[in-house]
Amino acid sequence: MKYIYIDESGDFGFSKKSTKAVIVAATFTDSPIEITRWFNKIKRRKIRKKDKTTGELKASVIPDKFLEYYYQHVAKDLNFSIYAIVINKKYIPPRLKNEEGLIYLKAIEKLVEISKTEIDQTMFWYFDRRTLKNISWDLIKQSVRNKLILLSAKRKYNFEIHQTDSKRNINLQFADFIAYAIFRSKCMSDSRWINLIKKHVKRVDELNLR
Repeated sequence: MKYIYIDESGDFGFSKKSTKAVIVAATFTDSPIEITRWFNKIKRRKIRKKDKTTGELKASVIPDKFLEYYYQHVAKDLNFSIYAIVINKKYIPPRLKNEEGLIYLKAIEKLVEISKTEIDQTMFWYFDRRTLKNISWDLIKQSVRNKLILLSAKRKYNFEIHQTDSKRNINLQFADFIAYAIFRSKCMSDSRWINLIKKHVKRVDELNLR
């Protein structure tokens, strides 16, 4: 039985203030409760009382001191696997620049493909709830399910795909920290955090839309 938590880092805009790329990362685990307990423990120990009431931690606004502690301990305390897709906006064809939903769908399909060795008989996929342009979540869910069925060697399977609010699912907040570590490495030439968790990184591919 596998649990997968997917989040992104970066934005899909094309302004001067926009990020150079978007990272779509998946965290695979056999024990979601272990991640939940660990994350809550870190939160109790290291986050100021007034910040705990926000309900959600975002890696991009957390001080480096906390991030260093976080990534050092997550690497040795937990068992999980990381797969990610890098969407380099420099290589997005002009015809697709307004097709955020389609680009995201292609990234998710590629993410399923590169993580096919993780496919199990029972899988629960959790996506952070967000709005996508020109595409429905029903289509994305069906696409993920179809990909899993095609890649699965099991005769019987149970694949569930959910769209969930990260404020209510702390493991999606965990996934945010994973995506952010890859984002810092790929978009800001800062590999401090990804180097601390590199033993968990199984594969990172770039999406080819050309």
